[in-house]
Amino acid sequence: MPPFDKDFFMAAGLLFERERGVPLDPSDHDGIRDAGLDSATTGEVAARVWTALSEDLSEESRGAAYWALGKSYRKEEKDRLVSALKIEVGRRAAVAYQIMIALDNLDEPVFSPDRSGYSVLEAAQNLADAERYLAAIR
Repeated sequence: MPPFDKDFFMAAGLLFERERGVPLDPSDHDGIRDAGLDSATTGEVAARVWTALSEDLSEESRGAAYWALGKSYRKEEKDRLVSALKIEVGRRAAVAYQIMIALDNLDEPVFSPDRSGYSVLEAAQNLADAERYLAAIR
């Protein structure tokens, strides 16, 4: 099994996009193949990303893993993403932001409707939105 590194998470995200019909460059297909994911299902890849997240990953790797899951648009990941957001909102704003994007991709109202856009650089606003969202779903 290839290591859980940024190349693996990039390939996982690209595989999710490919399966949703997003056109990829030839080098993207190479990355999926090089990560050993070319014949994997989206469910298998999602499971591997969650397995990686159960390990002691760096902040950068956790962000990349949630970025990849955000590309999947898999509704069945919602509860796990919400649980992860509860942890990361008090840990690392940049990682929480990636989870928020993944939830937003599932049409969850995680960002305030008053915002016209969002950025990882808007940490205070993102954390306020995350806390509001989590309080509303309790």
